[in-house]
Amino acid sequence: MESVPAIGYLPGMVRLALLSVASIVLGGCLLTAVGVGVWADTTYKSGVGTQDFEAPMKETWEVCLAQLDAMGAVYDKDFKFDFEDGSKMTVHTPDGKHSGWVEVKPHPEQSKYTRVRARGYGSNRDKKKQAYALLDGMDARLGGAGDMG
Repeated sequence: MESVPAIGYLPGMVRLALLSVASIVLGGCLLTAVGVGVWADTTYKSGVGTQDFEAPMKETWEVCLAQLDAMGAVYDKDFKFDFEDGSKMTVHTPDGKHSGWVEVKPHPEQSKYTRVRARGYGSNRDKKKQAYALLDGMDARLGGAGDMG
């Protein structure tokens, strides 16, 4: 049985091809690991999506409103948000037939994080889709989420 030579002894093109394949495979593992980390940032339980953001509460609230606007949601434009303790606001569909809510509060343990919880309307699947649409949109606007805690 022949032994396989070490990479350093292989011809240049073969070595380049092997290193390219290895970097793709290892890069895929890294991307998979990163993807799992991102997936873990948003949780969904009993109709409520939750995600923590590494951002001050004021910035998180403003981004939340911008994302709600982008989604076509209707809410009280005069709503008085409590920037110390956070607030929970009712959100409606454009036709006013359905409602859900969004809550932005300080993280209970990490002062540099803000926790956002959202509940849509309709079936459990619809609630989940709506919560993820809001939280994913906020995540993109804020540049990434922190860890759930």
